[in-house]
Amino acid sequence: MNRHLQPGSTGWNAALAPSDTGIPVCRASNCDLDAHARPADSGYEIGAYEGTGTRGFSSTCQNVAPGQCLGAAAALATPAPVTIEVTASSQCPGEPAGVSIALAGSDGTLRGAQLDLLYDPAVFEVGKEQPACTVAMGGYPGEVYAAVVTDPPAPAGLERLRVILFDLAGAKLADGPLAECAFGVRADAAPGAYPLLVDDLMVAGPGGAVDAMVGDAKMEVLADCAGEEPVGE
Repeated sequence: MNRHLQPGSTGWNAALAPSDTGIPVCRASNCDLDAHARPADSGYEIGAYEGTGTRGFSSTCQNVAPGQCLGAAAALATPAPVTIEVTASSQCPGEPAGVSIALAGSDGTLRGAQLDLLYDPAVFEVGKEQPACTVAMGGYPGEVYAAVVTDPPAPAGLERLRVILFDLAGAKLADGPLAECAFGVRADAAPGAYPLLVDDLMVAGPGGAVDAMVGDAKMEVLADCAGEEPVGE
């Protein structure tokens, strides 16, 4: 199938060559999908191709992968994913361990995020009498909701804490600290590093889901706690 504009087709101006009424967005870019430089005349042709496809190749465009954008327009086609950063503190048995959730690489338009923290309930527990997670001091101005959930089931030997960051008043997520979550280290927990896995990450922007990256963390139970008294004793 010929995808180029042809004389007499919609968008073709027989006196002025192809219609130059397209807009210079990323998919138009500086090269079309045939590696022809664009625009050829006073403006961009409508669609992914410039002219009838019979012009010579551009040496610059021949070094560009099909569909790739050049210059500043490239950012419109392949926005960099945002990063959710999860870090955990190291604590002695019987003490609370903190988990921090932060954001990096946003453009100030993100509307919310959701992620599940998978942890070992034989080592850590989520407080029942206070919120598991709270808004980070000096960070996100919205709301954070957190609860242990069973859908979908967590992998064997783990529990799932769902964390949702969203604000009905419209507060946006911005780079920096978002939330702090509190886990209790069980008094009989054996020393060692335990994985804190991140699952089902979703980040929402004004146009829908946004690409996001996240890495798992580790929560360490310390062995050298001589002289330390567990909290609450």
